Amino acid sequence: MTAKTRRVLLYILISLVILTLFTASLTLGRYSGEYESDSDYSGDIEYVVADQVEVHSVEDFFAAINNGYSNIKIADDVDNPLIIMGGVSDVNSDLVIDLNGHEIQRNNREPLLNITQGVRLTIIDSSENQTGSFYNPVGSVLQISGGTLTIAAGSFESGPRGEDARNSGDLSEYTNSELTDDQQNRSQLIWRTPAGAYTDVNYYVDVLYTNTDASISDVHMPVIIPNVSSDGGGRGVTVNGNMYFESMYRYYTQGTWWAPVNDTRYVTDDTYLYFTIEDKTVENTTISADGSADYFYEYYLEPIITEGETTGYSYAGQPASLTEETPNGFRRVTVYIYQDVKTSANDPTQDGTIPNYAAIQMQEGNLYVRGGTYYSYFGVNNTYCVDATGGYMAVESGDFYAYESSVCVQCDYAVADDNNYLRVTDGTFNSEVGDTVRVNNGRMTIQTVTFNKDASDVSGDDYRDNGSAINIAGGALEILNSAQFNLSGSYMDGISASGANSSVTANNATINFNVQQNQDGFSATNANNYNRGIFADGGKVVCNGDTSVRMGAENTNRTAQFCYGIYSVNGAITCGTQGSNAQTAVYIYGRTVYTVENYGIATEGGTVSCYGQTGITVYGQQSVGIYSSAAEISENTYSGGEISISGTDFTCEIRMYTGTNTLAENLSGTAISTTGGNITFNVNSATIVSDGLGITALNRIYSGTTAGDIIPDSGNVTFETTATSAEIGLTTSRGTAMYILGGNVTIDDAITFEVESNTSANYPWQANGTAYSTDGIRIESGSLLSYGTLNITHKGADNDDVGVGENADLHYSTDWWGNIPDVYDSIDAYYAFNIKSFAVRVVGDTSSATATDVTILKGTITNSVGGGLYVSGGSNTSVSLNGMISEDDVNGNGQLDDVVGGDSAAVSINTTGVAAFDKHMHVAGADTNWSTQMPQTGGHSVQVSGGTLNIYNGSYSALLGNGIMVTNGNANVYNGTFVGGDQGIRASNNDLVCGAAASYCLKVCGGTANIYNGVFGSAVRKDQNGNYIVENSNVSSSGAFIMGTSADSRGTANIYNGTFNVAGQSAFAVYQYATVTFGQQGADSDIYVRGNAAGMTVEITRNANGSVTDTGVVLTIYDGEFRAYRSSGGDGIWFGNTNADTYIYGGDYYGETRYGLNIAGGDIRIANGSFYGTQRSISGNYSLVSGSYIAMDNVYDNGYFVTTITD
Repeated sequence: MTAKTRRVLLYILISLVILTLFTASLTLGRYSGEYESDSDYSGDIEYVVADQVEVHSVEDFFAAINNGYSNIKIADDVDNPLIIMGGVSDVNSDLVIDLNGHEIQRNNREPLLNITQGVRLTIIDSSENQTGSFYNPVGSVLQISGGTLTIAAGSFESGPRGEDARNSGDLSEYTNSELTDDQQNRSQLIWRTPAGAYTDVNYYVDVLYTNTDASISDVHMPVIIPNVSSDGGGRGVTVNGNMYFESMYRYYTQGTWWAPVNDTRYVTDDTYLYFTIEDKTVENTTISADGSADYFYEYYLEPIITEGETTGYSYAGQPASLTEETPNGFRRVTVYIYQDVKTSANDPTQDGTIPNYAAIQMQEGNLYVRGGTYYSYFGVNNTYCVDATGGYMAVESGDFYAYESSVCVQCDYAVADDNNYLRVTDGTFNSEVGDTVRVNNGRMTIQTVTFNKDASDVSGDDYRDNGSAINIAGGALEILNSAQFNLSGSYMDGISASGANSSVTANNATINFNVQQNQDGFSATNANNYNRGIFADGGKVVCNGDTSVRMGAENTNRTAQFCYGIYSVNGAITCGTQGSNAQTAVYIYGRTVYTVENYGIATEGGTVSCYGQTGITVYGQQSVGIYSSAAEISENTYSGGEISISGTDFTCEIRMYTGTNTLAENLSGTAISTTGGNITFNVNSATIVSDGLGITALNRIYSGTTAGDIIPDSGNVTFETTATSAEIGLTTSRGTAMYILGGNVTIDDAITFEVESNTSANYPWQANGTAYSTDGIRIESGSLLSYGTLNITHKGADNDDVGVGENADLHYSTDWWGNIPDVYDSIDAYYAFNIKSFAVRVVGDTSSATATDVTILKGTITNSVGGGLYVSGGSNTSVSLNGMISEDDVNGNGQLDDVVGGDSAAVSINTTGVAAFDKHMHVAGADTNWSTQMPQTGGHSVQVSGGTLNIYNGSYSALLGNGIMVTNGNANVYNGTFVGGDQGIRASNNDLVCGAAASYCLKVCGGTANIYNGVFGSAVRKDQNGNYIVENSNVSSSGAFIMGTSADSRGTANIYNGTFNVAGQSAFAVYQYATVTFGQQGADSDIYVRGNAAGMTVEITRNANGSVTDTGVVLTIYDGEFRAYRSSGGDGIWFGNTNADTYIYGGDYYGETRYGLNIAGGDIRIANGSFYGTQRSISGNYSLVSGSYIAMDNVYDNGYFVTTITD
């Protein structure tokens, strides 16, 4: 038995004798505090009001517990603190402890009290200021092993107090050093704590003891002079001499500051010196108990007495041995050395476990927190305010503070169990780098709680380097109502959840990152880097009610990069508010060059569902409002990628700021995007605004080892509603509004879809400087099915000039000296010229058996720069405008028996760009009026390249471009009005542009056009003087132009009915490789062909040398009116092609100022018709051209003959 142990046991034996008179010596009485209904003690608090005993010493305290007293109060006059050593003391009977404003300190790494199975311990504080506390600077404070602990008041502190101790730096025990001189004028370091303790530089203790009382000599242990303060009111004094050395203690024996004696083995980095002074408030028991100190040493202090009260101490020497009696008037000081205080928190104990230091540890049982304040000062991993490995915990009030890497509350349950449960209905939780609350394999419910997390002074490299406000693993979190999250700094999550069975449900939760609320609204306090509002790795996330994630402030110049509002991996996300004015929302703001790649809601391998009212705002380059991607879960099996937006109201705003009011040039931001999934809207109202792209859907994996894998039945975007009507608004200020790859866009009949898009070649999709798309809506290998109202207002990018960009294959010819003249050498340039931007572009896959369908029943589509609608594909591509019919609905004359969906002129597609490039394009060998300036901002109203175009009605116009342009496809026009235009430009000879160079209401360059009805051009009428007037003379277009591109790709037109009234040169032009038929044999037709210079022209074809070529033109006319109305030199039909095969079986031909039929030659057979000309009815250089003839004999059995009339 060691000397110190013998001395301590003797003291205890004397105390046991005193205990025989315990009931007489202690103050007995009823617990007299009467607590109001709204106090900390109201409700179902479980404390026992019984005979109360006041204790005056540590011995009294334990004696009362061991004797089964149920109500213990620490007396008023007890000095602070009460210091308790030894092992864990079990509480085996129900007990109430009234701290009465006093502090109980634990001098051991093990907890002070253990509440055993079935026992109830209640801690209260009846003092006026409720300053009572439990404090263990080197370990845990209380433990629950099956009983019930109820806390109504008090502070519970674990770890060495720092500058944030109880929110006051005056309590800090961290040492600071300063250089001073001792009594021998030697330079020494004096060590002080903000709490008032300091080391006396004139003395040191040269003997140190181990836990077996073995002595170590020739050491230099500091003499600590404690701080002494009066508690006032006869409540004793507080003595604080504890010191925490973050760095090594040093003593200088040689008197030179550069030659210290480093006691590196004892007071090393991370060492706590626990100061105790011999007093009745100190339990003196053996140091060999579990969790006790590594070393200790002793010395004497003499108290300084002022007016009968101790006000300080001075050094009085050191004992010669442990058994030496303390001299009269002196106080014996024992300083316990705890090495590796913080390090030990992560060193396994003898049984291989981590100690998990905490103010309160719970293994099983119940913990009710109804007040009090809880601190973890360790600041390292695996340290907590409360650590529970089992049991039920309810927090109904209280404040929790975890510093640096410590955690406020951890519930680390081995397995999920309904009894393992954390319920928080009030309180405030504060942390820094560590998680604020962590729950493993358990449930957590929250109501009326505030979580504060401040890691603003800490950097990081990746997500969650600085922890989460709430971290759930394999369990469930449910925020019932009103939870406030305030996070400052970066590399943090508001809520983290992991595990396939984990779930997060947030009702009325506010998660703010780096936001402060002032009278002018929100302002940002710090940058946001790698922050996530809610993150789930598996499981599901549900956000309801007035729930929001906000990062930064809208009008503050801060950084936000790689942030997520809500992010899930292989899980489901559901957001929204039902039946209220509240909104579930995500806001991420940033306005610096480093504001990049932020996501409002994102999931990989999961799904996103928004309902009720949902709002998203995200700032930054490469940012997305909602993103969902599919993931491969097994070979060729994929999951996730779905996005569903339903409810009453949805808003999404993407701002690509890269500085104050400066937008990024690279368009990598998207409002809503899926890769490998589908997007479904079923919402009454949606407003989507983006500085980048609007909606993107790809039917394939975008990144990773399976990148490029096509996922069947994905990439679709559907707009539907269960209401009578719904409105979707999509606005993009600089990028494509919708980009679809491999999927379909479907708009139900009750939907009104308003799209406003602006694009520019200056804003590419990627950083390589190439603008992939400047279209308003672009669909590749997919379909557009719009049964509702589709309104698009688009401004595209300027077209590339010939020889540049998309028109690089078209080029200038050079003369002998290599100069580039103002001419082009190929007719191809007229029809192969690429319009860069269309309001809607659908690109079919010619190599795929998958059909491409475009149906637009209603709506107005306008493009101020570029074209209206472009569709390409193979034979399985079909376009229907202003209605849908089946083959059975069309009778033999092309009349429609039944049109589904389209009202008369329900579709309107217009292009209004009129700027042109400076140079004229002229085909070698052609007349000078076959020259034009290529459109810089103009474009075609509708262009189809391959497939079938069906136009049932509507209005289609282009100011500088063709109304309808068909290249190697088929067009069926049943009705509608069509206007093409060459507004603002003339031929190089200042004449109206004509021939292949002109823009037409209908232009066919390969393929077939069947015209069953319609008006092509403007209305033409006679005025009161008999002169013809064009209703819209500003639209100087021609009517129709039919050509093929080769003998194998002919251009065919069948005109059954229709009106061609134009202000351009020709109402109808036939060029190379063309087959054109007007009317039907034996049937009456309503065909009107009226042009300025000619009703119809059959154009001559020449090669580049000017020689006439035979391109196999065939013209057949059964019926129709062909008229020229200009004041001079106008013909009903002008023939320039001497190689054309022409068959005229009827019709009326009017040359208002010249000839009804002007023949240049060729094989022309006329069986019937009426020809009118002011000069001649039929003319070929004022006579029939050699080789041509008019067949005056019967051609048909009905015996019609040609009638020639000269006015």
